Amino acid sequence: MPAKSYENILLIADPIEAEKYLAQSLLSKNGSYLVIDPDGILEGQTSEKLKQEGYHVYICNVDDTKGFFYDYFRYYYYDIFHDEKTVLYLTGSDKIRNEKLIAEITLILDDILNGKMDLSQHLTLMVNDFGHLAGGINFPHKLARIKGTQVSAILCTESLLPLQTEHYNPMLTDEILDSCNVITEK
Repeated sequence: MPAKSYENILLIADPIEAEKYLAQSLLSKNGSYLVIDPDGILEGQTSEKLKQEGYHVYICNVDDTKGFFYDYFRYYYYDIFHDEKTVLYLTGSDKIRNEKLIAEITLILDDILNGKMDLSQHLTLMVNDFGHLAGGINFPHKLARIKGTQVSAILCTESLLPLQTEHYNPMLTDEILDSCNVITEK
């Protein structure tokens, strides 16, 4: 079942179930999307279908970017969400996993929440393999702030363990849990 817009979801599922859920959510066409898709699986499953539905589709391999992703995003993609029906896929497993892309996504969320970046419609941030991505300590707090705004998040992980040990501490994991509807799929 795809996510309802305007709610944060933490999906705990094996990768195949998570990808099915995310693909269904993308294809439900509820606004625009910023999709962190390290291996490009969602992009491969959904980009052509969304193009056929009139979406503006952008694909950025983060491994090919230089410097901080936030600066790169501001230069190349800052205004794309002014258009309705826009999706930006961020692929590239090495840099996404190793260089704290989630911390830089937090800066983008800050710009949206502080009115520096206008959106034409609801924006869903989708993060495939969230548990294995290097995090930013401010990201869990942004989840609480985006509730009830024009932004929501769908985060997919196989287990809560990486959130509690590798990237966040248990207190910040609690912040994530408090800010999301938790769904488990088997």
